[in-house]
Amino acid sequence: MCSAECRRKARLGNSPGNVLSIAGMRFGSLTALEMVGRKDGHKLWRCVCDCGKERIVKAGFLKAGLIISCGKIG
Repeated sequence: MCSAECRRKARLGNSPGNVLSIAGMRFGSLTALEMVGRKDGHKLWRCVCDCGKERIVKAGFLKAGLIISCGKIG
């Protein structure tokens, strides 16, 4: 995550209804923009890469550091 403040917010949750919001947080080259739904019980987030490409990613993959970019090489 981007900072100690981001980690604190992620642990506590920072949106109504105690739904964890990672909007605005950076994970490698990706910035989480908005939650777009769920799949198999996982929250899906629309993220934008530093290169401008968007990608839908499971929140758990972002938090674990398993996905940190759009995958574009070059």
